[in-house]
Amino acid sequence: MQRILITGSGGHLGSCLLQTCQQLGMPTVAWSHRTSEVFCGVTLRPVELLEKDLVAEAFREAEPEIVVHTAAASTIAACHADPTRAKQVNVEVSSHLTELAEAANAKMVILSTDLVFDGERGQYHEQDVVGPLSHYGGTKVMAEQVVKQYPNHVVIRLSLLYALGEGSESTFLDRQIEALRQRQPCNLFVDEWRTPLWTPDAAQAVLDIACSDYQGTIHLGGPERLSRFEWGCRIAATLCFNPEDISPVSRASVPAAEPRPRDVSLDSSLWREHFPGGVWHTCEEALAGINM
Repeated sequence: MQRILITGSGGHLGSCLLQTCQQLGMPTVAWSHRTSEVFCGVTLRPVELLEKDLVAEAFREAEPEIVVHTAAASTIAACHADPTRAKQVNVEVSSHLTELAEAANAKMVILSTDLVFDGERGQYHEQDVVGPLSHYGGTKVMAEQVVKQYPNHVVIRLSLLYALGEGSESTFLDRQIEALRQRQPCNLFVDEWRTPLWTPDAAQAVLDIACSDYQGTIHLGGPERLSRFEWGCRIAATLCFNPEDISPVSRASVPAAEPRPRDVSLDSSLWREHFPGGVWHTCEEALAGINM
């Protein structure tokens, strides 16, 4: 098996990737911006990605054959508030890691986002023109561009991921379930669409792609195009909460520093064509194993 380096191993997707690698017995090096901790039997190495010399040293020690770069400044509000740091983390770090991967003849896999699109059409294919509305989306487009300069690369654009958080990490699904459990009001958009993807499905797909000979851009979205409101109601009904506690609202009713794209649903037919054996759970199937 090829030796994999995962950046952002302490994050939602990164930790799921690490867990999947361990289940498959894959040799893995895990980096995290946090202090050292052990997850799935692997000690996460704290690496400050903005320190180029330290990154280069850690990279040489890791000796990866595949780099899966999940680390990013991924909060839209934080990227808007500090665009300089967002560019450093999302673009400059990606550029440096790509240079290191090229020098080591390693495959470079970067995780991108559906928010590279403007949301005016939806069901986006890999060849569609990007047009981000947020600074976060803009930095991810720039990151894609620098990685694409190296032939042995994959850009994986992910839709909205969901799963329960590990340990103290809280996810959208955790917060949604807790609000429903407490019978707290939930206001969700009826005019914003995504293709939500179960995180374990995404982790397996990322590894399948990373370990294959696939190169280029590929989309990973869930099997269903859902509005935030529809998705919330499905979560409530599947987990035996009351969907009537969820109220439909419009994007226009919630002020935002940057425009919210209307429909950034992804067409994942290329992924399904090249990797037909990959799991692809609907919302109900994914949530069926959660005990309330």
